[in-house]
Amino acid sequence: MKKIILTLAIAIASAYGYSQQTDSRLLSVYSETELNQIKQKDLANYNALIHGIENATYVVDLPKGKELPDMGSINLPSQGYSYASLGIKILEDQNQYFRINNSNKMLVVKSLLVLKNELLNK
Repeated sequence: MKKIILTLAIAIASAYGYSQQTDSRLLSVYSETELNQIKQKDLANYNALIHGIENATYVVDLPKGKELPDMGSINLPSQGYSYASLGIKILEDQNQYFRINNSNKMLVVKSLLVLKNELLNK
């Protein structure tokens, strides 16, 4: 019985300690202070930002004859990128669109609202 209680206590302490650590991949876009504030305000937002490292971006063809307002442009590596490595902060409730230089494609970066919804529906 003591072993079970000790194992559970260690598991809970480890999980708590892990949840308090900052994912270093986010530090290229957010400061440690910003991330701590996000975690304290709503841990679901922080978890959505981590989920977004692998899931927040996708590439689509530029819509023909339709220009999106305020679309920036971006140089996109051929592989191995995330919103954080591109220096893009996730917006609360608006997807972001970037024309990919030297192509007829655009990068879409999902909003925090979309990422949180994806986590809820997993």
